[in-house]
Amino acid sequence: MAAAAVALTVPIACAMDLPAVWWAAISAVVSTMPTRPASVERGLLRIIGTAVGALLAYALVGWLAYDRVACCLVLFAVSSIGIFGMAVSSHGSHDSPHISDRPKNVREERLFLQQL
Repeated sequence: MAAAAVALTVPIACAMDLPAVWWAAISAVVSTMPTRPASVERGLLRIIGTAVGALLAYALVGWLAYDRVACCLVLFAVSSIGIFGMAVSSHGSHDSPHISDRPKNVREERLFLQQL
């Protein structure tokens, strides 16, 4: 599934004339999950997170660009929130299954999802 995502993403990124096409490929691989709904959910969460981060940066850039202490404090706070979010979220958990552990058919997929 990851190979298909990359095979679809890279030509689209090339057609859009993006400066770093490999970032599109990396995003496709990172968003690929064992099931289609999980992949779509992860992709949507990545898009939402990127949009929120861009809006937050745009809102704060005028203030933080000239105040190093404030910039460091905001970076610390945002990083702390992100690390905490990864620790408590099933989406950011480092205990996620390895590629070799992923289901190979529908029956295994159902058993896999029951274990989560």
